[in-house]
Amino acid sequence: MTQLFRRLAHVTIIAAVMGLGLSIVAPAVAVHAAPPGASFYVPVSPYRILDTRVGIGFSRRVNAGEAFTLTLPNVPAGSSAVVLNVTITAPADGGFVTIYPGSTRPTASSINVDAAGQTIANLVTVPISSNGTVEVFSQRQTDLIADVQGYYAPAAAGVAEGRFVPVTPTRLLDTREPTSTHFGALGLGERITVDVAALAGLPADTVAAALKVTVTESTAGGFWTVFPTGTDLPTASNINTDGPGTTIANQVLARLNGGRTTVFSQTGGHLVIDLVGWFTGPSQPALDVGLFVPVTPARLLDSREAPLGALPARNRTAEVAVANRFGLPATGVGAVVVNATITQAIQPGFFSLWPARTYRPTASSLNATRPGQTIANHVITPVTTAGFSFYTQNGAHLVADIAGWYTGAELPPALPPHVPLTGVGGPPPNGSYRFSPTFGSSPIRWDPCQPIRYVVNLGGYPDSNRRMIGEAVERLEAATGLALLPAGDTTFMPTNADPSPISFTDGAFRRDAFEIVIALSDEIQTDMVPDSVAGKAATNTIGTRRGAAISTASVVVDMGDVGGNPEWSSGGAGPVVLHELAHAVGLDHVLDMTQVMNPFALPGGPTTYAAGDLTGLWQLGAAGGCVTV
Repeated sequence: MTQLFRRLAHVTIIAAVMGLGLSIVAPAVAVHAAPPGASFYVPVSPYRILDTRVGIGFSRRVNAGEAFTLTLPNVPAGSSAVVLNVTITAPADGGFVTIYPGSTRPTASSINVDAAGQTIANLVTVPISSNGTVEVFSQRQTDLIADVQGYYAPAAAGVAEGRFVPVTPTRLLDTREPTSTHFGALGLGERITVDVAALAGLPADTVAAALKVTVTESTAGGFWTVFPTGTDLPTASNINTDGPGTTIANQVLARLNGGRTTVFSQTGGHLVIDLVGWFTGPSQPALDVGLFVPVTPARLLDSREAPLGALPARNRTAEVAVANRFGLPATGVGAVVVNATITQAIQPGFFSLWPARTYRPTASSLNATRPGQTIANHVITPVTTAGFSFYTQNGAHLVADIAGWYTGAELPPALPPHVPLTGVGGPPPNGSYRFSPTFGSSPIRWDPCQPIRYVVNLGGYPDSNRRMIGEAVERLEAATGLALLPAGDTTFMPTNADPSPISFTDGAFRRDAFEIVIALSDEIQTDMVPDSVAGKAATNTIGTRRGAAISTASVVVDMGDVGGNPEWSSGGAGPVVLHELAHAVGLDHVLDMTQVMNPFALPGGPTTYAAGDLTGLWQLGAAGGCVTV
């Protein structure tokens, strides 16, 4: 067994935490004066300005590699940016479309399609050129459709109307749930009204809502349109389904009428709507917080390029800095508008963008429904001083292009840095690590080609500790490439007499339905963490054809010692769980106080895996290949 000692039972550390209420950023006071280009949002009833199938906006089908100028009727001169819903239909092959303000096309994309004949839509926010137009480039031959959703008008000073207020993603409607305002799939030609303001507790004069709209279990191929309640159904669309059973999402900056919006379904299916933010109405104070500043589209992240150049695998998170990049200031950025793209998806799964170094929300930003897929979605996310995070559940290349930002205050980080994405060769080598169990000169490790099921015993401590445990598990997975799968809760509490999730019953060994138990405990519940021991791990090994492998493990954390400290401080439970999980996969202590694997929980010590920890964990994980049992 290995154990972590504490030097001090309680360490006074002030840790900033993110509020879990509706509003993420409360725009109570202005943080900075309105910067050049600051604008407020003016939503409109959607209207069509481009449809190459019938010669609107461009006279014919767009050729491969062709660019053209798109005029913006009814968008006032001097507007800084326009919000378009852009649809690709009947492309000749997979490819991308970029919409941009000037003559030089940027390294960025606005919408992607990954197969010939596909129809797909994406919301696009793009600066307007000095001529009042935008440029459209298509990599492949295709037809294109664009509908104006709104535009941004310059604000010389603080304004009351049209400022953006981000919120924690909040579900407003799920027609699959009997508790929703509409229960059951929408039928052919059906429309429903959603009282956004009432459901979310927003002011009745809120002019627009930023919504993530998802269609699932579609009845057939067709389109869906979101438009202001009480107005005529426009010639416009927001989401397209290719056929029955489709699941597809798009962001909508929907104009509200009396706080309400209406959704029309051409062919039917289930509908899910999540609120991610809202735009203020005339009853709000005139402030310069929540104003939009457009930028020429630019690439913030591309995991296909150096320095990474490697496909992020399961449970990986990329941290994307925004300060001082592509015209953004060092401070005063409350949220950013990005086009988030995933490509070469390993398997179906979800992807999330959220403020960096805070807990990942349960809501997703986009979804892959098949291996190899390429798909994009317009995302507005608040940021911290570290930027935003981009997470992949099951693996894919990650691309993020910025379109602009909203004025405001960055959120304070609540968590230490995530485990960084690494290239195919692993992290930069560092010698500050030791393997714990060895067979000759080789470390004894888990079989990375088999899932490892883990269970949790909260030991009577608050349920909020689950997210801390989940965060620690994801960091271990990211560092090793091992797949740790949650298998529920357990009442089993490891002790010195019975430390293992394997038992000996009726003359035979019995393996429980899990391989690792993570237990929060104290000195009363178990004798594994006496006196100054803050945590302990135990492992069992089995013989293999070439030596041995770890088969089960237990992790115990003494919450009586560390539970009173901020959970991700150096004296908190989070780093202790990281330390013991590393023991559980084969790392030993090192006398290097900069590493999580040093034997003491010290004030000011590390709060996440450091270079030596990462070097050792990488070798214990997927990089070592399968273990032959």
